Amino acid sequence: LPADQLTSGYAEMLKHALLEGPAALDALTGTTRDAEGIAPLVAASAQFKQAIVDQDERESGLRKHLNLGHTIGHGIESVLLDAGTPVSHGHAVAWGLVSEADLGVDLGVVTGATRDRIFQEVSSAFDAIQLSDKQMDTCLEAMLHDKKNSGTEMRFVLVKEPGEAVRDVVASPEQVKAVLQTRFSG
Repeated sequence: LPADQLTSGYAEMLKHALLEGPAALDALTGTTRDAEGIAPLVAASAQFKQAIVDQDERESGLRKHLNLGHTIGHGIESVLLDAGTPVSHGHAVAWGLVSEADLGVDLGVVTGATRDRIFQEVSSAFDAIQLSDKQMDTCLEAMLHDKKNSGTEMRFVLVKEPGEAVRDVVASPEQVKAVLQTRFSG
């Protein structure tokens, strides 16, 4: 695969490793991000995801964990596509992992060390993303229409520490907007 596709897939593998635990995260982050480095880990990542899907086909519990990084990530992906400056799904999800970890720290759910490690991995693999105030508002609006949310109640999956996911964490639009402004302002 081209390097940009490998990097995009790396974001999903990072998500799986964060959900699986410290050993999986250390194995992934301790290798190069090229085909030779991550190829041996692709099967393990796919098996991890398949095991979750097999246990919860209807996304009523455990499978919700696979949404880690995707609520904000999908908002970013949508806004940048509409602006004519699209990024890959993995690029958007990677920064979704970081910004959702920021939110988790603000809510007292995610440890600062976990957030810092996620940021370190993402910032070393993906270019930073900047959003205008209007794009942040549009991103927030897109998130409010996400299937996991109802009304103005926004739900997130957060990783307190690698291997320790917490689902259905509620945040207000104001809390999410504060994170977007801190992380993505130019």
